[in-house]
Amino acid sequence: MELTINIFVLVGAMVALVGLGLVLSALLSRSGVRSAKTRAQEILAEAERNAERTKQKVILQAKEEWFKIRDEQESRLKARQRKVEQIERELLQTEKKLIRRENEINAQESRLKQRERALLEQRED
Repeated sequence: MELTINIFVLVGAMVALVGLGLVLSALLSRSGVRSAKTRAQEILAEAERNAERTKQKVILQAKEEWFKIRDEQESRLKARQRKVEQIERELLQTEKKLIRRENEINAQESRLKQRERALLEQRED
């Protein structure tokens, strides 16, 4: 937001300075004073140089802000990735535990079925 305000200030300053230079140039050329016209041109040139310097400062600020925001976003993304990786590891561990438990239950069920068959055979005898 500050960057937007700076850009508007820069554009406004440039327009005002160029306008001021043009007005001064027009007034002085009408009066026929050659040295005043030259001075107006110097003022206009200085205003343009100042506007260019201000523009470069604003561009530099915008770049710095962009890099800052990019770095913050990269840090957040890396933190999220680490969190996702941790959750994935936890899920894999849970899955392995569940598979082991399922195998244990299946083995127990198999033993119980064998025992049941053995008991049924004993009763039949």
